[in-house]
Amino acid sequence: MPAYTHVLAKCFYPILGLSLSFSVAFAEENSLSTPDAMPVAVNPVDVEFFAAQPAIVQPTISPSGKYLAGLVHTSGKPLLWVSELFGTSDPFLLSDGQWKIRWFQWISDSELIVSVHVPRYTYGTPIVVSRLVHVDISTRKVKVLFNKDKNPGFEQVQDWVIGGLINEPGNFLIQASKTVPPRVDVYKVNAKSRKLPIRRVEGNQRNIYEWGADVLGNVRAGWGFTGDQKAPVLKLKD
Repeated sequence: MPAYTHVLAKCFYPILGLSLSFSVAFAEENSLSTPDAMPVAVNPVDVEFFAAQPAIVQPTISPSGKYLAGLVHTSGKPLLWVSELFGTSDPFLLSDGQWKIRWFQWISDSELIVSVHVPRYTYGTPIVVSRLVHVDISTRKVKVLFNKDKNPGFEQVQDWVIGGLINEPGNFLIQASKTVPPRVDVYKVNAKSRKLPIRRVEGNQRNIYEWGADVLGNVRAGWGFTGDQKAPVLKLKD
C-alpha cells in the first residue's frame, strides 16, 4: 500500500468507525421509543480506540485546495506530512532527530512555515530554542530562517508569528525583540529572510508584549500589563 494511502486510511478509518458508533448508538436509542423501529446490534468500542494517538493532527488544506498537510505521529514524535490531494506524487515528510515540530502554517499555495523546538546548552544549562523552518512543496526544499541573525534578544524565540498576508503570498508578520530585556516589534518577513529586517511594521510600546494583526497585515491591537503586573493593558488601532 502506498505511503499516502496508508496514512489516509489511518486518518479516515477511525473517524468512520467513530461516526458509525455514534450512528448505531443513536439508532438504538430511537428504537426504545419508536415501536416499529428495527432492533440494532451494538458492538462495544475498545477503550484503546479513544486513548490512542490521533492519526493526523491539524489537517489543513493549502489556499488553492491542492495540498493537504498535517502532523502525523510516529514513535511518539510528530512529523509534517504533506500530500497532493489529486496527484500521484509521493507525500512529503519532514522530520529530524533533534527537532520537535510544534505547528505549521501555509503562507502561499506551496509554501509553509514550521515551528520547531531545538535543544541547546547555554553555559552548561540545557534550554530549548524555537526556530522557523521554511518548506517549499513545489521544490521540496527546506531551510531554516533567520540563521544569520545575531541579535541577542532574538536568539531564543524565533517563531512568534502573528499571521500570513492574504494579498502577499510568501510573506508573513512576526513579532520579535532585538534587545535584552525584550522590546517587542513587528516585522514583515518572507522565505528569503536570513535576518530580521531593519524596517519595522510596528514599533514597540511601553507595557505591550504581544501584537495582533488582520489578514492584510495591518496591526490592529497590542496587549500586555503594567510594570508592576497588577493591571492589564490593551491598545487598539484604527
